[in-house]
Amino acid sequence: MLQRTFFVVGLGSFLAGWLGHRFPLLDGPAGVWLSAFIVMGDVAMSHGSGARPTLQLLEGGMIASGIILVLISITGTMRRLLKLFTPLVTGSSLMVLGIQLSGTLLKGMVGADSATSSVDIENLFIALGVFITVNHMGK
Repeated sequence: MLQRTFFVVGLGSFLAGWLGHRFPLLDGPAGVWLSAFIVMGDVAMSHGSGARPTLQLLEGGMIASGIILVLISITGTMRRLLKLFTPLVTGSSLMVLGIQLSGTLLKGMVGADSATSSVDIENLFIALGVFITVNHMGK
């Protein structure tokens, strides 16, 4: 699932940079939520809970957070909350997220996993090709 997510996010970002808004942004699911859902699912499964109740709890949480977000927006509270998220706060958060995910991303780019410590040369060249292409498009 994670590989597909990276592929779809990469493809979407490529198309957005080529045909869309042309900003160097990743258009896709937030890594924090994906990681949180994976950890929550793993913990629930290791404690004997089934997949169905775990998914129902995650879905309920997403629905509740969506309702809260709509209420915050309708009441005008969102405008006051946005003042707290200055460019410094947003930039710091994105930098910490990037640093936190960089190790996992780098391991995935070179094809290394916990079972083997060898590097998959094919994955490495594909990752370098994508990196060079995306870097070249930003100039």
